[in-house]
Amino acid sequence: MNIVNSLTFEVVYFARGSGEFELSNREVAFCPFQLQRQAIEGILFPPAHAPSEGDHLEAKLIFRAATWLLAVAFVSGLAMALIRFATERSSPPWVAKLHGLAAAAALSLLIFGWANVGVPRAGLFGLLTLLLAAAGGLFLNLGYHWRQKPLPEWLVFAHMSIAFIGFLVVGVVTLSLSMAP
Repeated sequence: MNIVNSLTFEVVYFARGSGEFELSNREVAFCPFQLQRQAIEGILFPPAHAPSEGDHLEAKLIFRAATWLLAVAFVSGLAMALIRFATERSSPPWVAKLHGLAAAAALSLLIFGWANVGVPRAGLFGLLTLLLAAAGGLFLNLGYHWRQKPLPEWLVFAHMSIAFIGFLVVGVVTLSLSMAP
C-alpha cells in the first residue's frame, strides 16, 4: 500500500505485504492521482498538433496500420449490409466478428497514438467520428444482431455513414503523413 501526496506525487508512506513491491518516488500506481499528474504534464490530453519529428515515423505506422484495419472493417461491413438488404437475412456471425475485431483493433491503435504520440486535429476528429460509429455498431450488435432481430435500415445507414466519414478522415491523415518529409 502506498500513500501518495497528491500535490507533489511523492510516496510519503508505504507498507509492503506479500506479493507487493515498493514504488520509488517517481513511480505512482495507476490511480486518479496518476491521471491528474498525466493531465497536468500533458500526457493524457496532449495538445492537438502534428507529431514531432521523432514521433513522425511512429504516427505514420500507426495511421497506416489503422487505415488497413479500417479497410477490412469497411469491406466486411459492406458485405454485411449487402447480405442484409439483398436477402432480408442477418449476415453470418463470423463476418460480424471480423468486422468488429478489425474496427476495434483500428480504434485501439488510434487511441494509443492519440495518448502516446499525438495526432493532428483531423486525426482526432476521425477518431471521435469512429468512436461514435463504434457506439452505433455496439448498439446494432447487442440490440438487434444478438437477439436475431432484423437490423433497422436507417440505423445501419447511419452507422455506415458515420463510419465512412471517419474512415475517409483517417485515410486522408494517413496520406498526409506519408507525404510529409
